[in-house]
Amino acid sequence: MKPRSPTNRWIHVRSSAVRSVRYRDRQRKLDVRFTHSPRCYEYDGVPRSKFRRLMTAESKGEFVNKEIKPNHPYRVIAA
Repeated sequence: MKPRSPTNRWIHVRSSAVRSVRYRDRQRKLDVRFTHSPRCYEYDGVPRSKFRRLMTAESKGEFVNKEIKPNHPYRVIAA
């Protein structure tokens, strides 16, 4: 069995809006847990380069609002 990529795990981030993120490279899916919601959102078609930009963004919440939400379909998933 192939070892899991570190991006398959939840990564807690410093943000007032985003609690944690998880990126699944093969599926190009970004999962986001927001601080204000118990739900988990799965965004589809997110390229790895955009995930990297999210992780280096000064404001994670602003990046999600401007770059992820308007450009990628989502669904609510079990956390």
